[in-house]
Amino acid sequence: MSKQEILHLTAELCGVEETDTACAFAVDRSMEMVCAYCGIDEVPEGLNGVCTAIAVELFQTEGFGKDGGRMVTRITEGDVAVQFAAVKEHSYHLLQAYREELNRYRNAKW
Repeated sequence: MSKQEILHLTAELCGVEETDTACAFAVDRSMEMVCAYCGIDEVPEGLNGVCTAIAVELFQTEGFGKDGGRMVTRITEGDVAVQFAAVKEHSYHLLQAYREELNRYRNAKW
């Protein structure tokens, strides 16, 4: 699956056109995150699904989509308060959610 195929699937899952800039950014960002975590230059075929899943979640939770939603970390009802995760914190949790799959392709850099 190429970057274009990941973009097509991500756009379809997010309900937007492939030309959507936010969707394209989410795909690029997910591929960069996977490559950086694994210490590789290109996303291997086995991680294309992970890249797509991360891109969809980035699009939906980090304000890239129309909803502008982000991951809620705490809700308080008395005097109403909602706390959102910081972008870096959310990115860390995204990678941790796929750690088992990512670690199969991870290269140690010395």
